[in-house]
Amino acid sequence: MRIFFIGYMFSGKTTLGKKVAAKLSLPFVDLDQYFESKYKTSILSFFEKFDETLFRKLESETLKEVIDTHDDVLVSTGGGTACFYDNMALMKKSGLSVYVEMSLNSILRRMYDSKKKRPLLVNVPENEMESFVEQHLEERKAYYLQADMKVKGENANVQELVYLILNTI
Repeated sequence: MRIFFIGYMFSGKTTLGKKVAAKLSLPFVDLDQYFESKYKTSILSFFEKFDETLFRKLESETLKEVIDTHDDVLVSTGGGTACFYDNMALMKKSGLSVYVEMSLNSILRRMYDSKKKRPLLVNVPENEMESFVEQHLEERKAYYLQADMKVKGENANVQELVYLILNTI
């Protein structure tokens, strides 16, 4: 069984994914961490040296590699993974996709509380941050909403989500 958690940055895909994977006794892969380990660089550093186009191409290849090497896995994808190439169709064909939906206010609160810088936000002026995130989230929702399931990220109930997943597969 392959499960893919998709959604915007700061939506809790990794945190929730680890908990759900443990309950389902599945290996857990954070696609961003997998990418960083494979290419021996942080995503932030990669963006500083190269461009987003190359990142998205390699990210897509990395996703395919994870799918090809894991029959059973829960994958937490990057915020943009579902939005490029044929990644969304590939995930839907290869397993169950779950959109971890988070409200704009929750995303912004988590973003401001986070110590980890995100490459797509580094050059956004502080006074434009909220409108940038709001517009960016809206652009990506068309991809996220293609997921097989949707779960609210705020206070997600792990037991309930596990039950829903098991009854969907």
